[in-house]
Amino acid sequence: ARFAIREEGKVEGIPVQTWVYPQNKHAGFTDYAIGVQVLDYFQHHLAQYPFEKLANVQSTTRYGGMENAGNIFYFENSVNGLNQRETLFAHEIAHQWFGDSASEGDWYHVWLSEGFATYLTHLYLEHTYGRDRMAEELQDDRRQVVAYFRKNPTPIIQSGETDLTKLLNTNSYQKASWVLHMLRREVGDENFWKGIRAYYRKYQLSNALTDDFRAIMEDVSGQSLEKFFRQWLWQPGHPQLAIQWHYDATKKTVEVDVLQKD
Repeated sequence: ARFAIREEGKVEGIPVQTWVYPQNKHAGFTDYAIGVQVLDYFQHHLAQYPFEKLANVQSTTRYGGMENAGNIFYFENSVNGLNQRETLFAHEIAHQWFGDSASEGDWYHVWLSEGFATYLTHLYLEHTYGRDRMAEELQDDRRQVVAYFRKNPTPIIQSGETDLTKLLNTNSYQKASWVLHMLRREVGDENFWKGIRAYYRKYQLSNALTDDFRAIMEDVSGQSLEKFFRQWLWQPGHPQLAIQWHYDATKKTVEVDVLQKD
């Protein structure tokens, strides 16, 4: 196909390019310019970008985006001049580190790509727009996870599934993102980022499994995380909570009772 091509800028020497259909170039150059800002965030929070360039390409991909290394394809209607694709760009660009460079060694561990890209997108939004935006994204993910479990009571790592495309589901995206968020709270922000970066350094342009990631996080945090990983990744479900609360107007206090039923 013919393309209108523009270099939107460079991030530490990495050219960020827009490739859109000529008839869409004015809208496309507007929509795709966000790639520079997204790449800059990940470059400074993860590690050096692993490829020679980043080309964001309007295409006929069947998906919203396809994270080809250094050459990401976005669906045709991603171009509309309304700057509505920032989260999509963040997700696919995050894959350049996790998925394209540090890749899962087995398809059953696809959460190491999709869960990472989903949560890193939330972290980008938190950095750019604040914690309220992050909370909105997490709540939306939680609703999807709970609804998915009602019809598909399966774990994130579903090693018995023979139709591998079915592993691209709410568990490997949204629930796995929540696992990373909970892990961040479990080990603390500093150790979380230290572990993410150490994991990437060790397995960049290589392959890893879930236990490899766990070993890194245990090393940086000094904690045993085997129970945490087992219950959230290898076992299905989530806590069933009964929550009651009462406001005491005299004391001006709120009492909250939380009972984990299952």
